[in-house]
Amino acid sequence: QSFVLPSQRPRQPDRIRLNGWQRVLAVIVCALPIVIGFVIPALVLMNFAASRLEDALSVTYLTAVYHSLVLAGLAAAVAVGLGLVLGYANRTLRKGLTKRIIRLASMGYAIPGTVLGIGVLIPLAGFDNALDSFLRENFGISSGLLLSGSIAAIIFAYVVRFLAVSFGAIESGLQKVTPNVAAAARTLGRGPISAFFEVHLPLLRPALVSAALLVFVDCMKELPATLILRPFDFETLATTVFMLASLDQLEE
Repeated sequence: QSFVLPSQRPRQPDRIRLNGWQRVLAVIVCALPIVIGFVIPALVLMNFAASRLEDALSVTYLTAVYHSLVLAGLAAAVAVGLGLVLGYANRTLRKGLTKRIIRLASMGYAIPGTVLGIGVLIPLAGFDNALDSFLRENFGISSGLLLSGSIAAIIFAYVVRFLAVSFGAIESGLQKVTPNVAAAARTLGRGPISAFFEVHLPLLRPALVSAALLVFVDCMKELPATLILRPFDFETLATTVFMLASLDQLEE
């Protein structure tokens, strides 16, 4: 064991006890950032909301809420399903190709929403234009825009963007399921698929719920990709807030 001289030992800081007005001043100083940064802005927003409660029942607002819930719900379901497949494949296969595919699928979270939106729009628009030209030349009909500017394009962008979030939560849940549990199921005659549905899936329910909630919340507030890929006259809560804020209509 190494010997430490008394002079080299870390010195414990002296505790200063506050009395009377010193305590009050310390509480005020510590609470000031919270009051200025959260309490006052929250009260102002609550005052704005209270003066316009009737707007919550307007058709425009309810439509934006419906669009946001549908998009976020569908994207969360697809992302959780794909994350579950990737997580289970990573646990059972453990091959270099699987690792590369998972790493590639998880890169979308590092891409900005604007770049992702343009990257999704360009190939979809190219496919729509090529299909429309082919149908016009050979059949004399127009297909219009099938994929670009559609709900499917937005959901695809959401899944690419937030698949890493879903995979991370599910992978964390899979790590809590020891390999002995799967081995016991295999010993009792269950195959890989049966063991997945009868053993892993019930144990992964908390992780699946947390993954769905994380993706759902991220999709609800995703703005750049939604602005680029949304259909005409298609508003979500994020785009509505952005439009009103850009017009300085803070109360609305």
